[in-house]
Amino acid sequence: MTTRNRQPTLKNKLASTLLTLWAIPHEHAKQMTDDQVISLFEFDHWPIPYAEGGETIGSNLLPMFIGNHRIKTRFTDVPGIAKRKRVRRAHEDFVRLIATPRDERPPKKRSIASRGFDKRKRKFNNRKRAHP
Repeated sequence: MTTRNRQPTLKNKLASTLLTLWAIPHEHAKQMTDDQVISLFEFDHWPIPYAEGGETIGSNLLPMFIGNHRIKTRFTDVPGIAKRKRVRRAHEDFVRLIATPRDERPPKKRSIASRGFDKRKRKFNNRKRAHP
């Protein structure tokens, strides 16, 4: 009696793809189950972060080792998302200000306060020097 090979499951295909994509040596791979291979990875929302409306679909997911994903999230994604929020908020404030009629706008503030001049130095520089 001949036995037919069953078709690979989606889990088998995912584990195989991850092993190939990340070039995990065959000697290491054959000692792991599909679940163990998959457990080494997290899926990063890239190029559009989830926090900015990125969908959880194949074209917006990138498999990464867990440690690498956490480092990228902490040092790249979170600061980048925060900066884009700040820029967006500043732009919305600017648009709101421009849409306000001039006579209703708040007065402009000086960005840098003037220190004035040192009075002692001014007197010294105004004195005429005698040529030697």
